Amino acid sequence: MNRANLIAIILGGSLLGISTLGMADNFSIDSTLLASVGEFEIGNGETHAIASNKGDEKYRICVRKARHSIPLKVIYDGKTETVASGNCADFEAMKIKITPAGKLENDMVLIGKYEHLDN
Repeated sequence: MNRANLIAIILGGSLLGISTLGMADNFSIDSTLLASVGEFEIGNGETHAIASNKGDEKYRICVRKARHSIPLKVIYDGKTETVASGNCADFEAMKIKITPAGKLENDMVLIGKYEHLDN
């Protein structure tokens, strides 16, 4: 292997690494942006934390109505409830996590929003 080939391999690998990092950064920025405005997109096998507080806080969680949608599973302080597509539910808890209540079809996500309610 000559020096020119070695330099080409190193540069190619560096560029691939940079572009991969860029895609990962874009994904985390999008997820962070959604969370900052109280919205979520959640897919198969994903779990998102909505709240982790020192005391009970009230939250409203809504799932966007969609054809072929499944319910959202809400896990809060050792309890579990589901919120159907197109519905909202209020929860009072220290810790709240969400995940799909079943298997979503290919490339589908549950979309919704949540908000902290005044006590």
